[in-house]
Amino acid sequence: MIVGLPREKTMRPNLRHATVVAACLATLVLAGCGKHVAPDAPITFAPADTPYVFANFKGRPVDIAAAWSPTGDSAAAVDIQQLGTLAKLMGDRNPTVAKVLEATQAELANVHSAKELEQTLGYSQSALIAIYGIGDVPVARMELASPDAFEAFLARVQKRAGVSVPTVTLDNQSYWVLGGDDAKIHVLVAIEGRQLVATLAPASASPAMLKQLLGLEKPASNAADRLATINGKYGYGDYGSGYLDLPKLFANLYDGKDAVTQEFARDLDGATLANPACASEFASLANQMPLASTGIQTYSATTMRSSLDLQLSPTLLGALTALKQPVPGMGGTSGDSMFDMVLALPVQKWQAFIEGRAKAAAQKTYQCPALQSLNDFAKTAVNPPVQLPPEAASLLGFRVMLDKWEAGPQVAARVLVASSNPAALAQQVQQTLPQFALKTISTDGKPVAFDLPPKLQAMLGGGNQGWIAANDKALVAGFGDSEEAKLTDALQAPAGNGDVLLRVHLDGKLYGILGSWIGRFAAMGPAENQARSQHMVTLLQQMSKIIASVDVDAKLDGQGLHVEGEVKHR
Repeated sequence: MIVGLPREKTMRPNLRHATVVAACLATLVLAGCGKHVAPDAPITFAPADTPYVFANFKGRPVDIAAAWSPTGDSAAAVDIQQLGTLAKLMGDRNPTVAKVLEATQAELANVHSAKELEQTLGYSQSALIAIYGIGDVPVARMELASPDAFEAFLARVQKRAGVSVPTVTLDNQSYWVLGGDDAKIHVLVAIEGRQLVATLAPASASPAMLKQLLGLEKPASNAADRLATINGKYGYGDYGSGYLDLPKLFANLYDGKDAVTQEFARDLDGATLANPACASEFASLANQMPLASTGIQTYSATTMRSSLDLQLSPTLLGALTALKQPVPGMGGTSGDSMFDMVLALPVQKWQAFIEGRAKAAAQKTYQCPALQSLNDFAKTAVNPPVQLPPEAASLLGFRVMLDKWEAGPQVAARVLVASSNPAALAQQVQQTLPQFALKTISTDGKPVAFDLPPKLQAMLGGGNQGWIAANDKALVAGFGDSEEAKLTDALQAPAGNGDVLLRVHLDGKLYGILGSWIGRFAAMGPAENQARSQHMVTLLQQMSKIIASVDVDAKLDGQGLHVEGEVKHR
């Protein structure tokens, strides 16, 4: 929840109210959230035609949450520390906001773990949650383990900060209202039974709208069935998944049929958003990607696996399929590299793709005011003012491999550039860099030694030599211990069939190394910044102890684009 801050030094009542509850709700997020559906489960409040939802059918098992909790404990400490930092920044401009933030931090001063945060705020890591739209208006709903604990925490923050949040009652349900008479939008927060609910509403919202937003009137049918169907299609589990229906989202805005969305718009701007041209043109764009979904596929004490899946129209999918490009290393594994990223980037194909989409857009002049900027973009993209040089146009992709990074520093790495003309690229290197003036880089795969620039030598721990090699597919350079012997492997690594567009591997040890470097730089800075930096260092070091590896890849298939990620526990 983001609350705007006035420029006046005097804090308006609505901002004070908003700040208190915002701080309280924000702290609930510090440790994160998380098919038989109970009648009052949060997902049952999401209407079947909601344009978006993210929810879970099951809470996180206690043993699994415990396995990953050390990182959550450290993250909570970092976020609590940030409240104090933000209070200092706000002190001169808005003393009342600073007091609220300081009060929140003070109430959390003795919180050092996710477990303690649960007890203080009254929430549970195993809670069921749902974030969804009533029309296009967002609603968040979360189970509380102890509603009394949350109310008590809110009361303590108000008392310590010296402010009070007003409440309103509708159909025997009370709720907090963040915003005064001069605010167009209110944030509404309620505790309904054992659930915390937060939403937005215009200041003049009708009782009928409020009842829908607060869930006092439940929808006739809910989104559980559709979400379960999507889960089955993409292999998502019960611990968290969601979707975004773009055509429905834009239809609610512009076709004038959704009562809640249109009332919201009228109350804010005095006019409806309904516009036939916008409805038609946004529908055409949205249908290019009619559905985006995401979910956790595997959640255990050793592995977390999730994916983002984008359903694409046949036309767009066909155009993207033409961008497929094998790149050395895309079809292989990372071996012992601490960091390994392979990206397919066929520049000429992308240039043709952009020009093709721009020509299609240029054939039609958008009438919707919100889309008219696309008319100028289409004209520019069809006739780009700058033409790519041949060396850039030949680029097909690249790969970056970090094999060693130790204190000192001691670094060993390789960088590969895939090209449709490696010989021309090698020739350009020879003509541009003085280190290669008297050397020849052939495409026979044999490494050629060269002297590193003095500044780079200092950054890399004093090593003065690098190597470069090329074949008919790519050019690769390396520096550091034993990198000369690894260049041939990089050139000959499996390229795959082009289905994978991106592959990234990260060894968990990198978090600890990054933390050490942050600590070193922080020690050279002002003393007031060192405490905050130390919390970040602790978080990264804890992540290094918990996380063994992180892997991400993006791929195309007959259904669309899929981005898959996996985190392994040590």
